[in-house]
Amino acid sequence: MVRTFMRQSVNELIKMGPLPSETCSDIDFIQKYQNILHSIQPPLSNEEPTKLITLFGKDESYGLA
Repeated sequence: MVRTFMRQSVNELIKMGPLPSETCSDIDFIQKYQNILHSIQPPLSNEEPTKLITLFGKDESYGLA
């Protein structure tokens, strides 16, 4: 059986939900999302990119996408 590993930061982003859209005006939420996203360093586990890709929306999310 293959075990997968997901970092706490990836799990936190998943709990926060999709990337904030460019219509979001909650600067604190956008900043928190950016800080967590930028803290994730390679290499990623096999499962992490699969989970992270589900967070992308329809716009560039203020450059976070």
